[in-house]
Amino acid sequence: MKVVTVKSIWLTLLTVLSFVLPFWGWLPLVYLYSQRQDPAMQGMGKTLKLAAGVQVAYLVILAVIFYFFAPIHG
Repeated sequence: MKVVTVKSIWLTLLTVLSFVLPFWGWLPLVYLYSQRQDPAMQGMGKTLKLAAGVQVAYLVILAVIFYFFAPIHG
């Protein structure tokens, strides 16, 4: 298998992980954002912004869930 193919598969996997994982999704997203100048990443700018938006939405939803549904011990 060529290195270019492996790199493309790796970048695709990281993109999927940045959409799926609520907390750990930031790690592949930051790595992919740092690699955005790579020719294999052409055309991924909007996808990375969308992945960041999804991660922010996950964090907001989790904060709302913890605020409204976590038991308060006083």
